[in-house]
Amino acid sequence: MKPQPNANDSSAGDSDNGSSPANPGRTQLILMLGIMAFTLFGSFGLFKVAQNFGTWGTVNKGEFVRGDVSVADFDWRTVERASFAREFPEAFTPLDGDAQTALEGRQSLKRTWWLVAVANEGCADDCSQALIQLRSLQVLLTKDATRVRRAVLLPELGNNVATQLATQFPRMVQLSPGASAPAVGTGTSSAAPETGLYIVDPTGVMVLRYPLVGSAPDMQKDLKRLLKYSQLG
Repeated sequence: MKPQPNANDSSAGDSDNGSSPANPGRTQLILMLGIMAFTLFGSFGLFKVAQNFGTWGTVNKGEFVRGDVSVADFDWRTVERASFAREFPEAFTPLDGDAQTALEGRQSLKRTWWLVAVANEGCADDCSQALIQLRSLQVLLTKDATRVRRAVLLPELGNNVATQLATQFPRMVQLSPGASAPAVGTGTSSAAPETGLYIVDPTGVMVLRYPLVGSAPDMQKDLKRLLKYSQLG
């Protein structure tokens, strides 16, 4: 007489034949994709936080000027009514539109960093103190002092103001808005920069902004770092 099959044996056999063990390679792939997605979206989230809520995660002391703002965006004029933008090789455009003249102009100009004080309310006590600090800052740069120049932007340059500033700060360039200069705003390409101190790179881009008063130590640290590592000038 044949032995009857055991129900438990049948169940075990069905279990063995009806399912396959999990694929470890597939599990690892899913895990790797999950880690990659988490890293990507996490990094993007941190970037947005830093972008919208300050300079967290950076070593600079000043505030980044957003929007790729250049001095070429503004009609700033010297005492002689020359365009300040012509001090920058990248922003230099000849009046007659001659390409060769533009090339020669770019090659002849020294690539210089600028410390620009923007005083939209005029040069009162705070402005005067800031200009003194900028002069001291440049002196403290020692061997790099020749790589930097200073300028001040005022709402207007009357004869008395220009003479007084020239006497007190003979090496500083005085600027005022030209006829086509935009109104004072928040530092975008469609409005004039707000009051403060700015580091401008040799291409004319306004890189960092600081409060008008009490910012010289922070500005000096950032400028030294820029001068050390920059390939622009």
